[in-house]
Amino acid sequence: MGTVITAVALTAWFIVSAVGQLTVPRRLLDRLRAWDIFGIVPNYRFFAPRPVQHDYHLLMRTAGSSGEFGPWHQVAGPPDRCWWHIAWNPDRRAFKGLSDVMSVAHRFDVQRPRAVQVSLPYLAILNYVTAVASRDPAAREVQFVLAISHGVLSDESPDVIFKSGRHRLGESR
Repeated sequence: MGTVITAVALTAWFIVSAVGQLTVPRRLLDRLRAWDIFGIVPNYRFFAPRPVQHDYHLLMRTAGSSGEFGPWHQVAGPPDRCWWHIAWNPDRRAFKGLSDVMSVAHRFDVQRPRAVQVSLPYLAILNYVTAVASRDPAAREVQFVLAISHGVLSDESPDVIFKSGRHRLGESR
């Protein structure tokens, strides 16, 4: 009998914990939390008090010796999701670092382009894009764009929030 009671209690705890992580109406979540006097229902969003509202995308294009830019290519964006990402997603950390930089860059003051170009987020993104562009031996210049989308379930196309100027790649190539 004790095994059955323990199994029922653990199953109920699991269900309440899972519901606590979902996007449910705020009143329902508040009711669940009111009964949790011992704080045993976890909230895994403790590092993000405001949930993410959109995804960041980093696109770049390169120009060769003619000075003509090619098409835009996404070099960073939300990774495709697979079922095993519930437990194992090692690529998430790499994108999270770049996503954090892009979220700070989202607040660029485009009215002050010189200040933007010497900011740490801009330089970090430029460093990343330059490293990717340097793999192409014909590339002489690079340009990047930051865009946001409203999640994987949205039908809206991404919105461009910032477009960089042209940047020459190193002469040592």
